[in-house]
Amino acid sequence: GGIGMLVTGTPLAWLIQATSWRGGYWALGGFSVLSWLLMYALVREPSAPVPHPDAAPAQRESVVQAIKKFGALFTLPHTLGILLLASVGYASFIALRGLWLGPMLIQRHGFSLVESGNVALAMSFSSMFGPPLFGRLDPGPAQRRRWIVGFTLVLAALFALFVVTHSAVIDVLDPIVIGLLSGFMVLQYADV
Repeated sequence: GGIGMLVTGTPLAWLIQATSWRGGYWALGGFSVLSWLLMYALVREPSAPVPHPDAAPAQRESVVQAIKKFGALFTLPHTLGILLLASVGYASFIALRGLWLGPMLIQRHGFSLVESGNVALAMSFSSMFGPPLFGRLDPGPAQRRRWIVGFTLVLAALFALFVVTHSAVIDVLDPIVIGLLSGFMVLQYADV
């Protein structure tokens, strides 16, 4: 995923600028096929361990049983909040990175496709450092939800900066900071 984020920054912008948007789709399609072929050739299911002779045979869970267990999660009172927060957190990051950033920089400030790709690359690079950083800074169960809510509000404020300012400096630095701070989302996994 991280490599894909890096490749779809400056390298893809350069390819599209040098050829056309079709060239970008052909390249991404080719890399997708290559990835599929590599997975097919290299990824194998682990072999099952040999059971102990005295052990009872393992009961395999049916699909219906698995769905019932999964459905039970939706009866918990905090599940909706977790799902909503997870839905908007990553979605806002990826929408900025994948949809808004290039057009905003090009239309608002006259950046070239490659220049906006450079900003996307920097945002992608900073986003790769966020999860390990927040994994190390995890405040523990007592404070984790406060951090999650607090950093969600910080990110909302950073998104609001795009609306209230029209500064090229902010429009370049803000996505890089958002990329880094979006790493707080790993705290949701620990919280769940």
